[in-house]
Amino acid sequence: MYKKIAAFLFFAVFNIVLADAAEPAVRIAQLEPTVLFANGEPLCQVGWLSLENNTAAPVQCELLVRAGDNASVPPQRFTLPPGISRHDLLVPDMEKPSEVTIELRAGGKTVETFRQPWQPQRKWKVFVVKSSHEDIGYEDYLWVKQKKIADNIDLGRRLSAPAAEPVAEGAAAAGGYHYFLETLLFPRYYMEERSEAAWRKIAENDVKTESMPLAGAPSGVHAHWMDYEELARMTYPARREYKDRFGLDLDTFVMVDNPSLSWSSVQALAGAGFRYAVRFGQPFRTKKQNDYATTKVPAVFWWEGPDAQSRVLFTWRHHYGINFWFGQTGGGGYSDLSDLAAANVNKEVLAVQDGSLGPYPYDALLIPSYQDHETPVWDNRALRRWQARYRYPEIRIAGPREFMAYMENSYGRELPVLRGDLNNFSADYATIDPEAQGWKRTASRLLPLAESLGAVALALDPSFAFPPAEVERAYTRIFDFTEHSWPTSPPSGPVHQFNAQWGKHLEGGRALADARRLLDKSWDALAARVATGCEPALMVVNPLAHPRTDLVTLAQPLPGGVTLVDNATGKPAVTQTLADGSTMFLAEDVSAFGYKTWRMAAATRGADTASPALSADAGTISNEYYIIKFDRESGAVSSIIDRELGRELVDPSAPYQFNQLVWVNKKGKESLAGTNYAPKKGATLKPSAGAVAAEMVAAYKDEKLGGAEVTQTVRLYAGLKRIDIINDLRHVGVLHSDRSADRYKSNLFYAFPVKVDGFTARAEYPGGVVRPHDDQLRWGSHDYLAVNRWADVGNNEFGVTLAPWNAPIVHFGGIRYNEFSIDYKPASSHLYSFAWSNRMAGLLAMCADDMNGRFVYSFSSYKGGWEGGSAARLGWSVGSPLQARVLEPRRQGALPAAAASFLSIDAPNVHLTVLKESAQPGRGWVMRLVETQGRATEAAIDIAGLPVDAAALCDLVENDVSALALRDGRLRLALKPWSFATVRVYAKKSAPGAVVRPGAAAVSDSGVRLEWPAVAGAVAYNIYRSADPGAPASAHALVGRAAGNEFLDAGLDPATEYYYHVAAVGAGNIQGQISPQAAVRTSSQNITPPRPVSELGVVRQTKNRQMVCWHKNPEPDIARYHVHRSAKPGFAPAPDTHIGEVTPGGYYLEHFVDDGLSPGTTYYYKILPEDWAGNLQKDSPESFATTPRE
Repeated sequence: MYKKIAAFLFFAVFNIVLADAAEPAVRIAQLEPTVLFANGEPLCQVGWLSLENNTAAPVQCELLVRAGDNASVPPQRFTLPPGISRHDLLVPDMEKPSEVTIELRAGGKTVETFRQPWQPQRKWKVFVVKSSHEDIGYEDYLWVKQKKIADNIDLGRRLSAPAAEPVAEGAAAAGGYHYFLETLLFPRYYMEERSEAAWRKIAENDVKTESMPLAGAPSGVHAHWMDYEELARMTYPARREYKDRFGLDLDTFVMVDNPSLSWSSVQALAGAGFRYAVRFGQPFRTKKQNDYATTKVPAVFWWEGPDAQSRVLFTWRHHYGINFWFGQTGGGGYSDLSDLAAANVNKEVLAVQDGSLGPYPYDALLIPSYQDHETPVWDNRALRRWQARYRYPEIRIAGPREFMAYMENSYGRELPVLRGDLNNFSADYATIDPEAQGWKRTASRLLPLAESLGAVALALDPSFAFPPAEVERAYTRIFDFTEHSWPTSPPSGPVHQFNAQWGKHLEGGRALADARRLLDKSWDALAARVATGCEPALMVVNPLAHPRTDLVTLAQPLPGGVTLVDNATGKPAVTQTLADGSTMFLAEDVSAFGYKTWRMAAATRGADTASPALSADAGTISNEYYIIKFDRESGAVSSIIDRELGRELVDPSAPYQFNQLVWVNKKGKESLAGTNYAPKKGATLKPSAGAVAAEMVAAYKDEKLGGAEVTQTVRLYAGLKRIDIINDLRHVGVLHSDRSADRYKSNLFYAFPVKVDGFTARAEYPGGVVRPHDDQLRWGSHDYLAVNRWADVGNNEFGVTLAPWNAPIVHFGGIRYNEFSIDYKPASSHLYSFAWSNRMAGLLAMCADDMNGRFVYSFSSYKGGWEGGSAARLGWSVGSPLQARVLEPRRQGALPAAAASFLSIDAPNVHLTVLKESAQPGRGWVMRLVETQGRATEAAIDIAGLPVDAAALCDLVENDVSALALRDGRLRLALKPWSFATVRVYAKKSAPGAVVRPGAAAVSDSGVRLEWPAVAGAVAYNIYRSADPGAPASAHALVGRAAGNEFLDAGLDPATEYYYHVAAVGAGNIQGQISPQAAVRTSSQNITPPRPVSELGVVRQTKNRQMVCWHKNPEPDIARYHVHRSAKPGFAPAPDTHIGEVTPGGYYLEHFVDDGLSPGTTYYYKILPEDWAGNLQKDSPESFATTPRE
């Protein structure tokens, strides 16, 4: 009753006012289209209607809305407060541009008829990615980070769990949230902190259902730093291991922060089965050169590889910390902020619609909305409120793959196709630690050789076991080294010193140590099969699949009175011992991927005299190919004459001389202001010529470089058209500083101003060649390229090639530090090696005495265009040098004493990257080839040395694609330009029968014996073991190979359940059916000492303090670790060397801080673990470090 009276009085007053007013009491002030659509039927777009009430009292009004000729919605009623107010007006959805008509009614009368043109609005889908960006070593100690990442996964899993329905209105609830795992670093850390079985549950229940999406990069790697097989193996963890081990199909590769993805990696990703590549960047050092306004690179495109066929769908956002707010209030109290949220979402989406990402005619948007090391927090009420109110934009908390699949399905044919390199601004982080960068580059080339020799050894001895888990671990170390988070910004201190030294520098060393250990294992197995005579022999192995004549360098001099005699020709080798004690000779006609031997015979003549082809005097060295002249003041090269070409190769007008050191000192981290300094005086020259090499050694000390001692050696060889340059630096004081503010300012370059008119510059990538500017998208920086095996400047008449050994970053045309240009194209043929940057001063190095380095380069020149292959030949010769080992005398072996080839390729532009056992055990062998000259090629391949009679062309991760004809050990293969080709070879009819259930019994607290009935046709047996009962018999679980029908598995944990499978292997490395699972528990009687510790290393902190670190032991009953120290290497732990004990701390790494040390002193450490039963391990690796003098 009272409400009716109030309404009557209101309308009476309103009508009086309306009748007496000189202007309308209400009017339409503005109608603003939005991207919002109300959640209801029929579908209506939300327009923000501003209505003006010119009275002093509220007014009720009614609006009739029509769109076009027919579309309309029921009348909409509003109560208007005095003044201007904004209201959500529902406008019928339309498919084509039209006119919106609004009839405003008040008091039963039409007050105004308003018309406005109207455009159809996209139905936006916004894919919001929630995660935590994780660096290896920025925020905290690595061991703390790993545990927190595992904790975050558990928390993210709980938040990502589907909500129980129904949920009370306004109640906090899970659901709607999906915690995205950026890389395989997440599950790797999780398994180490929890267990493989714990991760398997997540993989099955959360990853496969996309409740917790997982992307497939091994970590945030720099693909620009990778060699051929390294790049291919980057794809294996996701596309091979996680498929076989967990049944996951991971087809999205995501890079977050500042890692780099090279042009050639497109081929690797596509070849492995990745469909999508996503980059969430950051603006540090980019000067906005990774956004559309500057680059004009579209936000979504098909990225096509150098082979012009491989493609992945690529998208980028300039940053991953985009705060896309739609009403979230964190994990605390909840407030309904829908109106503010709608305004923000409308603004964000309209900015994209209006061009912030460039031309964007799509209706889906990807937003990475998370920060570094963000703890997952989620309250679902804001999302539920949004979904209840709006149909579009549809907000989905999802992984990037969902967006990419939507874009492919909706717009795949419309998306642009781009070709070229995306050279990231941070690929030049390769200059931070040149020593460890060299270790990593060496490891990435030795590891495939180790696998290749191991494959041959397995063919000769079916019981030879080359453990895939150890190979996997070595590649993981390489990827962790190339991972992007080098801590260049944090201040010096214990945390970042540890992360820099342990996580990067020492990890590079561990990768090389692993590669060398695996190479020793496979080399020894193969060498045992080579027959030798009464004298020791030198076995020289050629990693390449083409015969070659090349240098061999031995670390030590030959024994006195010994000469090398070619076992194939009977010809003595000409050798020379260098000043550093190494021995060098030119090995002629070494077999394609095989070996040749030289017997170490008693010398019948005196020492080899200087070669007549070599000469050296006060300012010149020469051979039959080059005359090199030196500036007697600076020690740099002033002239190089190519005698065959009759050309001067050095530009005399260049600002710097050839091989001149240049210190680039900037005033600020990103500043262009600063000075360049090149030493010009004070050098002493020392020429020498021998039987194999002539060299000039220039040496000087320069106070402007902080007292640096510089030695530059230039070397020529008899019979080899190659110039080697070995640059040694000691005590480069200008690179050291304790202040983090000084980082990035001090940088060293070597100048190589070659002169080639009308040149084209090229840099070799693993699977392509990049021409500066011409093959680069406008992105990041055009100032440099990360060279893999060679860089080249040439024209149609001649060219010059540089092969860097350990310094991959090359500036073309000039020194362009901090320029960050995306339009630069080199105008000169000069090359500059960016050798060293002080970006981690105070973290890797403690004083000027630590600033020591060696930089090695090889050069050659050639006649004609680069297409002739000279550039590639130098790069592969230097990158995959001949390897040599001494063989014991009087060995009986099935392999010839003189020489043998295991695999050869007739096409010089096709190279072998690896010959390996199949990644799926018992499926034969796999060889990977690559075309290196950009020419479609049909190659003939001879693999008659392997016991195979069938072949299949595979994708990059060894899934069969099509059969190949293999006859008499030979096959022909067509390769596309720049392409990889992966081929599986096997024996068709060699699969043996199945192993019945093996018997398993514990023999101790650390050992298990397996026995099974012999299987007909078996030449060996694969043994699989896991502590996870759900683990399949994949390569990751392969722990050994038995020649007979029993196997003793040692080094296990006490009182632990293990699960085994056994499979017979026939000739041709073909595996039979896998046995049923056998379970066994090791004895709980604790009598075996713990295993020796692993990954022992020393982190230097101050002149008086070092931190000793090691990986925790896997045994669950470790009571303590005994720390021993000595001033002498090779010491035996004793009471007087015992300096402390460490109780297990619950992290994957253990550490001990050793204080009170003497400056400038080298200390050696060993760690002995002891269990609760008092069993003490008495063996330990040894690690050492020297405290700074200052």
